[in-house]
Amino acid sequence: RRKRAFKLLVERALVVEVPPLTTAELQAWMKQEGALHGITVDPDVAAMLWSRLGGSDPARLRQSAARILLDAGPRGRATARMVVESIPLDRETAVWDLTNAIAERQTVRALAVLHMMTDDATGSEVTGEVLKILGWMFSHYTALMHALAGRQAGKTEQQVAAETGLNPWRLKNLFQQVRTMRPEQVELALASVAEAEAVVKSSGMGDSRTASVRWLEQEQAAQAQA
Repeated sequence: RRKRAFKLLVERALVVEVPPLTTAELQAWMKQEGALHGITVDPDVAAMLWSRLGGSDPARLRQSAARILLDAGPRGRATARMVVESIPLDRETAVWDLTNAIAERQTVRALAVLHMMTDDATGSEVTGEVLKILGWMFSHYTALMHALAGRQAGKTEQQVAAETGLNPWRLKNLFQQVRTMRPEQVELALASVAEAEAVVKSSGMGDSRTASVRWLEQEQAAQAQA
């Protein structure tokens, strides 16, 4: 019964493809909407929203942007600080950004994402937050290994999803990400994350936030030689 209902829905529904929002488009939209209520929008607000949420969901970006304008209020000012304080960081998006930056050897960008992921933590929370990030990255690189092995074997995304249990939507993005990566890069990154976790737990490189930064710098140097 559910399959029949779904089939009817697909046949009769109007499918609307919503294109992704760029930071420039989001900034322009916020300025336009804000101007109706005398709200000033700082030039870095949209970029901060995009970095915290990622650009894959235009509806979510607009909804969050509207929330910031609402918080600013009539004749108020929308700032990047308001975004940081009001909009939770999408951790999955941040991990994608971090691994992409590492693969592309963009150290400054990678460090910026890493700092953004740990900024909300204070005191003893930092170690736990850093370990969470490393755990997410280990999981992500493991999934990348599965995607890379499947792609090299000529398997489809559906076949790899059935074999590994990975979410098909996530696997589609993984297949896109591994196109720019070599097997030795992924293997090196996986080993490096495991090593970093051990270092952070032992505090052998100082405090956890500093240790994570040093690890990232060393990882980028190793990737450059791979």
